Amino acid sequence: MTKVLVNGAAGRMGCAVLKAVLDDAELELVGAVDIVGGADAGELAGAAANGVLVETDLAAALTRLQPDVMIDFTRPDVVYGNVLTALAHKVSPVVGTTGLT
Repeated sequence: MTKVLVNGAAGRMGCAVLKAVLDDAELELVGAVDIVGGADAGELAGAAANGVLVETDLAAALTRLQPDVMIDFTRPDVVYGNVLTALAHKVSPVVGTTGLT
């Protein structure tokens, strides 16, 4: 099973990614990160609460949760730093952020 952390989890696309991860039997949602924390990731995805709470510190979440993959749907001005943070933690980044030039 592939352990996944979703960064930008509370946004429109982040919520859709949360749902896709939760619906895939081969993926395990281990973490969710966004600017505002505290929400339950399952509820953000329109599903039942699952106890995965949205955190606000990406580096701390990567260190503690040790996911295999970080899916990033944030903003063009922060995605580069997020990718570097994931790589520094030996986590494979998957970027869905739009608006990059």
